[in-house]
Amino acid sequence: MGEHTLRIAFWGDQGGGKTSLAACTVDEFDRLGRTGRLVIVSPDPAVGRRGARNPLAERCGHVLVLTDDLAARGVDWPAAMADEPRLYVQLDTVRYPAACLGDLGEALRHAEDALVVFDEAYRTVPVQADERLLDLFVNGRKHGIDVITVSASAMQRNGAGISPLVWDQANMHVCFQITDENVRGKIAEKAPPIAAELPTLATPRDGGEPEYAVYFGGPPPRAAVHTRTGRRAL
Repeated sequence: MGEHTLRIAFWGDQGGGKTSLAACTVDEFDRLGRTGRLVIVSPDPAVGRRGARNPLAERCGHVLVLTDDLAARGVDWPAAMADEPRLYVQLDTVRYPAACLGDLGEALRHAEDALVVFDEAYRTVPVQADERLLDLFVNGRKHGIDVITVSASAMQRNGAGISPLVWDQANMHVCFQITDENVRGKIAEKAPPIAAELPTLATPRDGGEPEYAVYFGGPPPRAAVHTRTGRRAL
Protein backbone atom coordinates (compact mmCIF):
# COMPACT_ATOMS: atom_id res chain seq x y z
CA MET A 1 0.00 0.00 0.00
CA GLY A 2 2.67 2.49 1.08
CA GLU A 3 4.79 2.33 -2.08
CA HIS A 4 1.86 3.58 -4.15
CA THR A 5 1.02 6.66 -2.08
CA LEU A 6 2.10 10.12 -3.17
CA ARG A 7 3.42 13.24 -1.49
CA ILE A 8 2.86 16.02 -4.04
CA ALA A 9 4.14 19.51 -3.25
CA PHE A 10 2.89 22.52 -5.24
CA TRP A 11 5.16 25.57 -5.02
CA GLY A 12 4.87 29.03 -6.57
CA ASP A 13 4.30 32.74 -6.13
CA GLN A 14 0.88 34.01 -5.12
CA GLY A 15 -1.54 34.12 -8.03
CA GLY A 16 0.54 31.75 -10.14
CA GLY A 17 -2.09 29.03 -10.55
CA LYS A 18 -0.96 26.40 -8.07
CA THR A 19 -4.24 26.17 -6.11
CA SER A 20 -6.32 25.65 -9.26
CA LEU A 21 -4.04 22.86 -10.48
CA ALA A 22 -4.05 21.29 -7.00
CA ALA A 23 -7.87 21.23 -7.18
CA CYS A 24 -7.70 19.55 -10.59
CA THR A 25 -5.30 17.02 -9.08
CA VAL A 26 -7.95 16.19 -6.48
CA ASP A 27 -10.32 15.54 -9.39
CA GLU A 28 -7.78 13.16 -10.91
CA PHE A 29 -7.48 11.29 -7.61
CA ASP A 30 -11.28 11.00 -7.65
CA ARG A 31 -11.20 9.64 -11.19
CA LEU A 32 -8.65 7.02 -10.14
CA GLY A 33 -10.72 6.05 -7.10
CA ARG A 34 -8.03 7.16 -4.64
CA THR A 35 -10.16 9.43 -2.45
CA GLY A 36 -12.05 7.14 -0.12
CA ARG A 37 -11.96 10.17 2.16
CA LEU A 38 -10.96 13.77 1.42
CA VAL A 39 -9.85 16.32 4.03
CA ILE A 40 -8.59 19.77 3.01
CA VAL A 41 -7.06 22.10 5.61
CA SER A 42 -6.76 25.76 4.63
CA PRO A 43 -6.65 29.20 6.26
CA ASP A 44 -8.71 30.58 3.37
CA PRO A 45 -12.51 30.85 3.59
CA ALA A 46 -14.60 28.64 1.34
CA VAL A 47 -16.10 31.79 -0.22
CA GLY A 48 -14.04 34.94 -0.72
CA ARG A 49 -15.07 38.53 -0.08
CA ARG A 50 -16.21 38.98 -3.67
CA GLY A 51 -18.24 35.78 -3.63
CA ALA A 52 -15.67 33.68 -5.47
CA ARG A 53 -15.60 30.11 -4.17
CA ASN A 54 -12.27 28.57 -3.24
CA PRO A 55 -11.56 25.87 -5.88
CA LEU A 56 -10.40 23.44 -3.19
CA ALA A 57 -13.51 24.04 -1.08
CA GLU A 58 -15.63 23.27 -4.13
CA ARG A 59 -14.35 19.68 -3.95
CA CYS A 60 -15.82 19.22 -0.46
CA GLY A 61 -19.34 18.68 0.80
CA HIS A 62 -19.01 20.43 4.17
CA VAL A 63 -17.01 23.29 5.67
CA LEU A 64 -15.87 23.13 9.30
CA VAL A 65 -14.66 26.52 10.55
CA LEU A 66 -12.05 25.87 13.22
CA THR A 67 -12.00 28.81 15.65
CA ASP A 68 -9.81 29.22 18.72
CA ASP A 69 -12.76 28.33 20.94
CA LEU A 70 -13.62 25.19 19.01
CA ALA A 71 -9.98 24.12 18.89
CA ALA A 72 -9.70 24.55 22.67
CA ARG A 73 -12.82 22.45 23.25
CA GLY A 74 -11.67 19.85 20.76
CA VAL A 75 -13.27 18.34 17.66
CA ASP A 76 -14.62 14.82 17.41
CA TRP A 77 -12.83 14.23 14.13
CA PRO A 78 -13.98 10.61 13.60
CA ALA A 79 -17.60 11.76 13.94
CA ALA A 80 -17.01 14.78 11.68
CA MET A 81 -15.49 12.58 8.97
CA ALA A 82 -18.23 9.98 9.36
CA ASP A 83 -20.85 12.66 8.78
CA GLU A 84 -19.05 14.06 5.75
CA PRO A 85 -16.34 12.09 3.90
CA ARG A 86 -15.26 15.24 2.00
CA LEU A 87 -14.43 17.83 4.65
CA TYR A 88 -12.99 21.33 4.23
CA VAL A 89 -11.39 22.56 7.46
CA GLN A 90 -10.98 26.34 7.49
CA LEU A 91 -8.50 27.60 10.08
CA ASP A 92 -9.94 30.76 11.60
CA THR A 93 -7.68 30.94 14.61
CA VAL A 94 -5.31 33.51 16.09
CA ARG A 95 -2.95 30.82 17.32
CA TYR A 96 -1.98 27.71 15.38
CA PRO A 97 -4.19 24.87 16.78
CA ALA A 98 -1.41 22.28 16.97
CA ALA A 99 -3.10 19.85 19.39
CA CYS A 100 -6.46 19.93 17.62
CA LEU A 101 -4.89 19.27 14.23
CA GLY A 102 -2.78 16.56 15.87
CA ASP A 103 -6.07 14.89 16.83
CA LEU A 104 -7.10 15.17 13.16
CA GLY A 105 -3.89 13.48 12.09
CA GLU A 106 -4.49 10.62 14.51
CA ALA A 107 -8.08 10.21 13.31
CA LEU A 108 -6.98 10.11 9.68
CA ARG A 109 -4.37 7.47 10.43
CA HIS A 110 -7.09 5.24 11.87
CA ALA A 111 -9.53 6.04 9.04
CA GLU A 112 -7.06 4.99 6.30
CA ASP A 113 -7.41 5.42 2.51
CA ALA A 114 -7.58 9.20 2.45
CA LEU A 115 -6.36 12.15 0.44
CA VAL A 116 -5.27 15.04 2.66
CA VAL A 117 -4.59 18.51 1.24
CA PHE A 118 -2.76 21.22 3.16
CA ASP A 119 -3.35 24.58 1.48
CA GLU A 120 -0.97 27.43 2.41
CA ALA A 121 1.17 24.72 3.99
CA TYR A 122 3.54 27.17 5.66
CA ARG A 123 0.52 28.05 7.82
CA THR A 124 -1.27 24.68 8.04
CA VAL A 125 1.84 22.46 8.47
CA PRO A 126 4.33 24.82 10.14
CA VAL A 127 7.42 23.82 12.09
CA GLN A 128 5.39 23.76 15.32
CA ALA A 129 2.85 21.24 13.97
CA ASP A 130 1.95 18.31 16.21
CA GLU A 131 3.91 15.12 15.58
CA ARG A 132 0.68 13.20 15.01
CA LEU A 133 -0.17 15.46 12.09
CA LEU A 134 3.36 15.29 10.68
CA ASP A 135 3.23 11.50 10.97
CA LEU A 136 0.80 11.50 8.03
CA PHE A 137 3.72 12.39 5.78
CA VAL A 138 5.81 9.44 6.97
CA ASN A 139 3.84 6.54 8.43
CA GLY A 140 0.64 7.62 6.72
CA ARG A 141 1.89 5.63 3.74
CA LYS A 142 1.17 2.44 5.66
CA HIS A 143 -2.46 3.50 5.91
CA GLY A 144 -3.01 4.43 2.25
CA ILE A 145 -2.86 8.17 2.84
CA ASP A 146 -1.87 10.48 -0.02
CA VAL A 147 -0.83 14.04 0.84
CA ILE A 148 -0.88 17.21 -1.27
CA THR A 149 0.67 20.45 -0.03
CA VAL A 150 0.28 23.89 -1.60
CA SER A 151 2.62 26.67 -0.53
CA ALA A 152 4.13 29.95 -1.65
CA SER A 153 7.20 29.30 0.50
CA ALA A 154 9.55 26.38 1.03
CA MET A 155 11.60 28.23 3.63
CA GLN A 156 12.10 28.11 7.38
CA ARG A 157 13.32 31.29 9.06
CA ASN A 158 13.94 31.97 12.74
CA GLY A 159 12.07 28.85 13.84
CA ALA A 160 9.00 29.66 11.72
CA GLY A 161 7.68 28.60 8.36
CA ILE A 162 6.82 25.30 6.74
CA SER A 163 7.77 22.03 8.42
CA PRO A 164 10.92 20.49 6.85
CA LEU A 165 9.02 17.19 6.63
CA VAL A 166 6.87 18.61 3.83
CA TRP A 167 10.03 19.16 1.82
CA ASP A 168 11.79 15.95 2.85
CA GLN A 169 8.87 13.62 2.15
CA ALA A 170 7.66 15.02 -1.18
CA ASN A 171 8.22 12.61 -4.07
CA MET A 172 6.74 14.98 -6.66
CA HIS A 173 7.27 18.73 -6.98
CA VAL A 174 4.99 20.87 -9.16
CA CYS A 175 6.41 24.37 -9.47
CA PHE A 176 4.91 27.52 -10.92
CA GLN A 177 6.69 30.83 -11.34
CA ILE A 178 9.00 31.52 -8.38
CA THR A 179 10.77 34.88 -8.28
CA ASP A 180 12.41 34.51 -4.85
CA GLU A 181 16.00 33.34 -5.38
CA ASN A 182 16.10 31.72 -1.94
CA VAL A 183 13.05 29.59 -2.67
CA ARG A 184 14.43 28.64 -6.10
CA GLY A 185 17.65 27.61 -4.41
CA LYS A 186 15.69 25.38 -2.05
CA ILE A 187 13.86 23.79 -5.00
CA ALA A 188 17.19 23.21 -6.76
CA GLU A 189 18.36 21.06 -3.84
CA LYS A 190 15.67 18.45 -4.45
CA ALA A 191 14.58 19.05 -8.05
CA PRO A 192 17.63 20.45 -9.89
CA PRO A 193 16.39 19.85 -13.47
CA ILE A 194 13.51 22.32 -13.14
CA ALA A 195 15.08 25.12 -11.07
CA ALA A 196 16.32 27.17 -14.03
CA GLU A 197 12.83 27.23 -15.57
CA LEU A 198 11.02 28.76 -12.61
CA PRO A 199 11.71 32.53 -12.97
CA THR A 200 10.32 32.74 -16.51
CA LEU A 201 7.19 30.60 -16.29
CA ALA A 202 4.07 32.51 -17.40
CA THR A 203 1.24 33.13 -14.94
CA PRO A 204 -2.51 33.90 -15.24
CA ARG A 205 -1.74 37.52 -14.39
CA ASP A 206 -1.03 38.19 -18.08
CA GLY A 207 -4.36 36.70 -19.14
CA GLY A 208 -3.26 33.22 -20.20
CA GLU A 209 -2.91 29.74 -18.76
CA PRO A 210 -0.22 29.20 -16.12
CA GLU A 211 3.00 27.39 -16.99
CA TYR A 212 4.59 24.94 -14.57
CA ALA A 213 7.42 22.44 -14.19
CA VAL A 214 7.15 18.96 -12.67
CA TYR A 215 9.80 16.82 -11.05
CA PHE A 216 9.10 13.23 -9.98
CA GLY A 217 11.75 11.64 -7.80
CA GLY A 218 11.26 8.20 -9.34
CA PRO A 219 12.63 5.72 -9.71
CA PRO A 220 13.53 6.69 -12.32
CA PRO A 221 13.57 10.49 -11.83
CA ARG A 222 11.63 12.41 -14.46
CA ALA A 223 11.17 16.12 -15.16
CA ALA A 224 9.18 18.20 -17.64
CA VAL A 225 7.98 21.75 -18.17
CA HIS A 226 4.43 22.51 -19.34
CA THR A 227 4.24 25.76 -21.30
CA ARG A 228 1.57 27.39 -23.44
CA THR A 229 3.17 25.84 -26.51
CA GLY A 230 3.30 22.30 -25.14
CA ARG A 231 5.17 19.89 -22.91
CA ARG A 232 8.96 19.56 -22.95
CA ALA A 233 10.94 16.88 -21.15
CA LEU A 234 13.95 18.09 -19.17
